[in-house]
Amino acid sequence: MLGLMAQDRETSERTISRHLSFDRMRETADSLKGVRSGDLEPGDRVIVETRNSVYSIWAWTSSCYIVSGGWYDKTGQSPKAVKINGCTFGGSVICADIIAAPGLFLEFSDHVKTTRIQRVTVVRVETSDRLH
Repeated sequence: MLGLMAQDRETSERTISRHLSFDRMRETADSLKGVRSGDLEPGDRVIVETRNSVYSIWAWTSSCYIVSGGWYDKTGQSPKAVKINGCTFGGSVICADIIAAPGLFLEFSDHVKTTRIQRVTVVRVETSDRLH
């Protein structure tokens, strides 16, 4: 019985620790200086520099992007229309509203994941040049 209680306490401590980590990740995600999906209009471009590659992401619609560079260039698939799942801290927790932020990893809908993002640049399209 004593062994079972110790095991339950250990499981509870791991669960609490995991929740605290998730809460910290959520707070960090809220304060990131990155690009969120609602920040972009059709025609805007986001240049994402990762540890190993550079990606050019063109906002086509509110949920679809045309991506070139990085893995897509290396495999001959540029440009490719994809959705963006969001960004991760390197684990399985995904921040679905973040398109790109330094320090995170970008995940596309076709399961392509980037190396750690180093820099993000947004190039806005002038209002008269916006896509409709």
